[in-house]
Amino acid sequence: MKKKEYYIPSKFNKMLYCNKGLIVVNTLYGTNSKFVKKEDIEKVEQWLAFVEKITNNENDILFSYLKEKEFIVKSDTNEDAKVEMLKMDAVNNKRLSITVMPTEKCNFRCKYCYESFENGRMTKNIQDAIISYIRKNIMKYNSVDLSWYGGEPLLEKDIIEYISENVKSICKAAKRPLTTSITTNAYYLDLETYKMLQRYNLVNVQVTIDGIKETHDKQRVLANGRGTYDVILNNLLNIKNNTKSATQRIIIRTNVTSEIYKIMDKYIDKYDALFGDDPRFTFLIRPVGDWGGTAVKEISDKLMNKDSFALIYEKLIENNKKLDLSFMNEYFQPGGSVCYAARRHFYLIRSNGDVNKCSCILDSDINQIGKLKDDGSMQIDNSKLAKWVGMPDLKKCTNCNFIGSCLSANCPMRKIEGSIPHVCGYEKQYLDETIMLMDHCGYFEIYNENRE
Repeated sequence: MKKKEYYIPSKFNKMLYCNKGLIVVNTLYGTNSKFVKKEDIEKVEQWLAFVEKITNNENDILFSYLKEKEFIVKSDTNEDAKVEMLKMDAVNNKRLSITVMPTEKCNFRCKYCYESFENGRMTKNIQDAIISYIRKNIMKYNSVDLSWYGGEPLLEKDIIEYISENVKSICKAAKRPLTTSITTNAYYLDLETYKMLQRYNLVNVQVTIDGIKETHDKQRVLANGRGTYDVILNNLLNIKNNTKSATQRIIIRTNVTSEIYKIMDKYIDKYDALFGDDPRFTFLIRPVGDWGGTAVKEISDKLMNKDSFALIYEKLIENNKKLDLSFMNEYFQPGGSVCYAARRHFYLIRSNGDVNKCSCILDSDINQIGKLKDDGSMQIDNSKLAKWVGMPDLKKCTNCNFIGSCLSANCPMRKIEGSIPHVCGYEKQYLDETIMLMDHCGYFEIYNENRE
């Protein structure tokens, strides 16, 4: 006689009634669904609200679907242990991630920038030391991710090309996959430069455009005070119209102030018209914050507060146009909101050879975990490193239905600095609004009992 199986709802389900349906998401398993038929919704409500064990009902198509999505799990499943395992995998994965700052100088003087621009071009010795480090250590890893950051990294294109060419050869010889990415203001991202970056397995480009021309040119200006919008937009349109690749993604980040919020409809209409037909372009919306430095004080009266930022998501939902916001899908995957600085094998190498973990508090002593030596070795202070990657579990997170994504490691900087014991990411802070926006964009699977 077959032993009876019993099931219980996953404790990490998030349910939200939205747009004539019931949405269920689960970040521990990276699953989501929307139920629209009344009879389906009633059954899902009943099963996912159960406090007792549910007898397996393998003859019910919907019940089997909920098992497949792991909205309901076997009654002996230890989901807290799964969270622990997921966290260990996310923090200690065998991918070597190195972000390089070829210079910390910048041609921009953005109104909210926190950087000091004191360190200049990376020396040839440090460039060779990076290459040597990767060559010596590559067999310890399954893959390599090489990212470029600044300052403005494209001020030193030759360094990018030199290091990338060598690392590509190392990875090819070691039979290890290489991916590259860049965060750039895009002022120097002309077509030739983009094609150069493509040669090195480019997957992500992040560019900031703050609204439309009239708002962008107030926030993101050259060192001489002139606007930058026209050059950036022309560069992106040249890339769109003259390159083809299904592997690259161009993330257009917009840092929203109260002034930009006022023109959000124009913003949505404009970028839907310009990039809505190209799936390589996706958008990331963030509020301008006080990220340090003195520049932001000039626009302190224009910063969005925590509560008002939710209005931006509402504006995106109300507009009939749909920007590609698929980048948000990553935040609902297991480990999708874990900060890069919390990962054991992530290193930020500054132009002077300092090894950091966080790109936000560059000059903080606790952030400088080591030094890259000329022979390609890293002199690491393990006591400092442990503070970044050894975050303890927080009791308040134990039953949070977003913990599968952030794993209590969304922003280790806040904990280390001691200013805030823990901070949730925007997607958690505005979880309902984010789910409604994703539903508006059609990112949730709609349940159909006749699916194949």
